[in-house]
Amino acid sequence: MTIGSPTLTPCPNLSKRVRQLHNEEAAIEWAKLGYSQMTKDHNLCDENECRANDLHTVKYVTKHTRDGCQCCFLRTDPRALRPIYDAGTFPVVSLTTENGSASLCVRAFQPGVEYIAISHAISDGRGNVNDSALPACQLLEIDAYVRKLQSTARPNAEPGWFWMDTLCIPSHLIISTEYKAETRASFKQSTEKAVGTLVLDADIRQMGRGFSYSEAFLRIQFSSWSSRMWTLQEAVLTPKVFLQLKDDVVDLDVIIKAHDKDANNLNLPVEPFAVYGNLRKYLSGLGGYSIRSPAHLAMLHQALRDRRTSNEVDKRLIVANLLGMDARSLSEAIFDQVLHRE
Repeated sequence: MTIGSPTLTPCPNLSKRVRQLHNEEAAIEWAKLGYSQMTKDHNLCDENECRANDLHTVKYVTKHTRDGCQCCFLRTDPRALRPIYDAGTFPVVSLTTENGSASLCVRAFQPGVEYIAISHAISDGRGNVNDSALPACQLLEIDAYVRKLQSTARPNAEPGWFWMDTLCIPSHLIISTEYKAETRASFKQSTEKAVGTLVLDADIRQMGRGFSYSEAFLRIQFSSWSSRMWTLQEAVLTPKVFLQLKDDVVDLDVIIKAHDKDANNLNLPVEPFAVYGNLRKYLSGLGGYSIRSPAHLAMLHQALRDRRTSNEVDKRLIVANLLGMDARSLSEAIFDQVLHRE
């Protein structure tokens, strides 16, 4: 899905960050794991920035779940989505199969509708720049993940409903002046009102249920998912974050608690995992965490330092959301302080 082929050597930016943030033992283990993001083209990266996940640097191709698959694409009908935004809410979808034929159902979110939000880096091939559609093979896989998670997290809920930007926010609505505010606002609403958020990332999904915590720290911290600004917002604003593994699913809080326990013993940096819980505390304003305080701004800067977004316009909205304010009220001074722009 990239301009060139996947690189044979690791990204220079990721390599530099591993050396800076971890000890030599961790760097050796990272190499044994096969590095990170090796399915991406890092030819445009340097030590200062990893650009492999930027949408505008690639010729985008939506992926199937296996090479050679030519199954059909299933799409949501924009005519069904527009009235939902008109009504001041957002859509959720589910996959149904009847007589061997699969199709997508769309409904408006209302209180009482329980669904899973899907969080992913678009560079993993789960996006679509031309249509609100994904291959049937991908949707069958996502449907299985969602239903399995719901069966344990919400066993009494109506199964199968999920929110995913690719299907619920068609590109033509995002760029429409009339609908831009509503569709972009739905990113925040759909994350906050979900039962939880399921992370689908190529590197994280290499982990099996018998993973070591040192492997988990490296896989997660240097994944494509951890390199994007939108995914930070999704992880902070959602009630629960679940990571899809190769053969299981794990609550991110389990990883965070293990990281906090082992940080000193393993010479691990605290920031990459503590940031999720701490940003939630600042947004709540409870327990001595003061929203939009200098400490809140400093932590948000630290959290966004190695994250990027393909759309510069999105930066202001994401910063505002993570400061608990309207983007129109975000001053240039605070925006510059968080991003440390020159």
